Amino acid sequence: MPKQHLERALEAVHLFAAQKSAINISLSAIGLLWNATDLLGRSRAAAAAAAASAAANTQPLTPSGLQGALSTVFSMLTRKSSTLDEATPAAVASTAGASKPGPNSSTASTATAAGTGPFAVQRSVSRSTGGGSTDADGYQDAHLAARSDLSEDECTELLLRLFTHLRKISMDPRPEVRNSGVRTLFLAVGGQAPRFNSSTWRYCLWEVLFPLVTYVYVTGDTSSSQEAAAVELGKEKGKSVLMLVHHSRNTEQKQWDETTVLSLNGLGKVLKANMTTILAMPGFDERWDEICSISARMLSSGRKSVAVAAAQLLTGFLQSYKAPPTGVADAVYPWKRALQAIDEAVAIMAVPNTRVPMQARSELLSGLSAMLTAQPQGQEGGLDLADTQLLLKWMDALARYPIGVDDVMPVPGVLPPVQKGVLQILGQFTGGVLPEAWPDLLRTLAGFLCPFKAMQQRQQQEAAAAAADATGASGTALASGADFAGPKASAASPGSLVGRGLARCDCVDGVSGIGHMCLSNSNSKTSSRAVTVS
Repeated sequence: MPKQHLERALEAVHLFAAQKSAINISLSAIGLLWNATDLLGRSRAAAAAAAASAAANTQPLTPSGLQGALSTVFSMLTRKSSTLDEATPAAVASTAGASKPGPNSSTASTATAAGTGPFAVQRSVSRSTGGGSTDADGYQDAHLAARSDLSEDECTELLLRLFTHLRKISMDPRPEVRNSGVRTLFLAVGGQAPRFNSSTWRYCLWEVLFPLVTYVYVTGDTSSSQEAAAVELGKEKGKSVLMLVHHSRNTEQKQWDETTVLSLNGLGKVLKANMTTILAMPGFDERWDEICSISARMLSSGRKSVAVAAAQLLTGFLQSYKAPPTGVADAVYPWKRALQAIDEAVAIMAVPNTRVPMQARSELLSGLSAMLTAQPQGQEGGLDLADTQLLLKWMDALARYPIGVDDVMPVPGVLPPVQKGVLQILGQFTGGVLPEAWPDLLRTLAGFLCPFKAMQQRQQQEAAAAAADATGASGTALASGADFAGPKASAASPGSLVGRGLARCDCVDGVSGIGHMCLSNSNSKTSSRAVTVS
């Protein structure tokens, strides 16, 4: 196909994917777009290699280059002379006899015989133009061939047009079509990302990926959560045959949640694979602030799959975060903003009878545990004192409220999974703790072991913080004792280790620790407490 018609061809395939008559046609069209992505990616790489080779051939020949060329020619002549000396007349005769075709010999056997002997020349036959991979017989797969008539800029422009089509398909109201579009889009971007320049990255992130995540989240959050009516497939013996839908997909919101999970997982993979390049892009902080706000709301929601995906996105970003060069303004803002998003979610989920699913809280703790391993304390790019204090605040809050409204009550004498995860994270601090963080760590452990004695100290800290707030003292954004500056940083009230803004236990004595589970009912004034012995 002439290259001037490629853009129209992509548009035609997109229209086939967007039609509503047959879903199989839409899925087949998405497969064609995936093949087109592979073709354009190979053509782009071939065009770049050809341009580099042409630039190297046009360089003027220097005396050193001339000497190297003469040495190469001399070595080739010497090698050929030695080969002629080693050839025997018998070998030459046998080669000539083998190359003579017989009455029943085929052309293929003649070509094979002619390709043997000391004077053989290896030849590769290609039955299509434009390069690509060739098998042993010389045949080339047309799907893997690269077009030689496209420049690198033309391939990039067509790729961006194709990504735009896939973004539109990913917003289709049919769940099967949009899920296939989301998978194809993120796989295509991830496969072509190593060869992107800054302008291509800016278009992919600002115009394709981030708007898609925002649209999917808003649509899913505002869609109906009512169970959809069963679709009638036909009639059998005069009775209607209804289609049964699994409970995980029986509402419009659940179907959009599946698309949201795919988009968050795809975005997380793209960010982790290209962390250094993306962090250096101007304007990333503002876009990342929007993604963190969405992730915080997802993490604190009562929808299990969406909350788990949000926890994986934030903790995966923290695990793969690379220390930016020193002296860059607001260089640590993405790291701090991700921590702030988790802090906002913990403030909502660490309450009596929380609606956040157990799987989401467990996934958050698992991700934080992996983050401690990937980002050691005190090292460059690792956790500083403010981050350590914030992490201890989360551990204290989650351990005090380990049971959600939909969780199964644990067996007496057995710690809930959330408290087990908290103890596992605290155990990782033994590998290396900042000297300034030891008082906070010991205070947290003392609060778990002796909750009654720690209650008075906690109340004193909260009273002191309230007094400082009343006198107009400046607070910290992340309850860390250090100012957090960023493009979107919002000032927060001063906090203690327990963390102001987090709901406290509603029990009579107002204390809790590891092994204590608050069973307060938010709709009544009565409360009870169950103490387990660990």
